Amino acid sequence: PGAGKGTQCEMMVQRYGFVHLSAGELLRQERASGSPDGQMIEDFIKEGKIVPVAVTLGLLRKAMEASKGNRFLIDGFPRNWDNIQGWEEVMGGQAQVDCVLFIECPEAELERRLLHRGETSGRTDDNIESARKRFKTYVESTMPVVHHFDVAGKVRRVPGAVGGPEAVFERTRGAVEPFLQDELLQLTKRLLDAISEGNWDIYTDLCHESLTCFEPEAVGHMVEGLDFHKFYFKDASEEKREAPQIVRQSTIANPHVRIMGTSAVVSYTRVVQATDLRFNTHSSVSFEETRVWELIDGVWKHVHFHRSGTPEGPVANK
Repeated sequence: PGAGKGTQCEMMVQRYGFVHLSAGELLRQERASGSPDGQMIEDFIKEGKIVPVAVTLGLLRKAMEASKGNRFLIDGFPRNWDNIQGWEEVMGGQAQVDCVLFIECPEAELERRLLHRGETSGRTDDNIESARKRFKTYVESTMPVVHHFDVAGKVRRVPGAVGGPEAVFERTRGAVEPFLQDELLQLTKRLLDAISEGNWDIYTDLCHESLTCFEPEAVGHMVEGLDFHKFYFKDASEEKREAPQIVRQSTIANPHVRIMGTSAVVSYTRVVQATDLRFNTHSSVSFEETRVWELIDGVWKHVHFHRSGTPEGPVANK
């Protein structure tokens, strides 16, 4: 409590386009709504206790389903072992936990921040009595949760006591961006697999309809739209029917991912291997590619493609 989770989440939303869901804020909104659970939530919050998991999970799931995005920052949850079990039972097959950001800060500094915030926040739990109850609950109930995710290799610690929000955010970026880079590499690999398999549906699902490209096959022109690419998929499908014994796959070598807020550039060497099962022969070709991704409505979409050089070998598709 008081470590600055909300502030860091707001900054990540602005930079990366995450959907921020604060468990505490959802509970406070429900409390103010006059619903049957409102008074119960008020009593739990005032006592610094953890609200029953069924209530919190119900609010989180409702907010996630109402969102267009698929990348969430869940702030202040799970808070105890009951929360973890509830999450796995209700959301385990629908949402994957990539990492847990743990903002470290001494208790004395947390207390100072909460009391300072209480001067203007109007929150009933921003007082010395509630703060100390919350600290006690945190140590007893939430630290075992941190340990659970730490053992699973998912905890990323961010020192939060030194420097202002911007300085802390630089450290937060260092913890978050490796996961975003991995996500973008996985999307790029999925795109290349769709190309190798001639799967037009997956390809179009990953690409924006106004995809632009600049490559040797475009003969020096910038091409916009998916029609240019569809021709090659049709050609590849016909070839696959005529020669099903030829198997191709793409491998990404020497990848580099640069994230610039809600845009990202993935550059790499693409190695395309082909095996002719009829004659047990193998061949390969490689070339340099760059793919630009843009976060649109909370989902990464492939928006631009550039290939350098003309490959010599058995492959000529996107």
